[in-house]
Amino acid sequence: MKLSLALTAITGTTILADTIALGYVSSSHQVRAMWREGQDPCDSSKAAFTSPAIILTSSPPCDYKFMLDNGKSYRVKNCGSASFSLHYFTSQTFISTATWAPWSVNCGGGRTVTKEWQFLCDKPGC
Repeated sequence: MKLSLALTAITGTTILADTIALGYVSSSHQVRAMWREGQDPCDSSKAAFTSPAIILTSSPPCDYKFMLDNGKSYRVKNCGSASFSLHYFTSQTFISTATWAPWSVNCGGGRTVTKEWQFLCDKPGC
């Protein structure tokens, strides 16, 4: 919000952008997770997990529903292709193609969150 307000003051234009991360949580097994950048992915109320949970070794993350703490639902499409991308779940509206941006954080208690991909969302309400 501060960045948006600062850009509005300087340029007269409001830029809306949110980055959504996709990765996995490791404990006794690895489960796919999605969260908004700036949120703590170690906080399970901020990270979205698929239902049923996707175990990394059994399935890619495409076409599963991820509902984030902002109340929006997303799906990843086109796994394994150059058009690997994020879409709104219900409307299927395209949001962004994926960018490889790996990092990892130790959450404690034998749990690690690893980010693999990010999606820049410049649409209102992301």
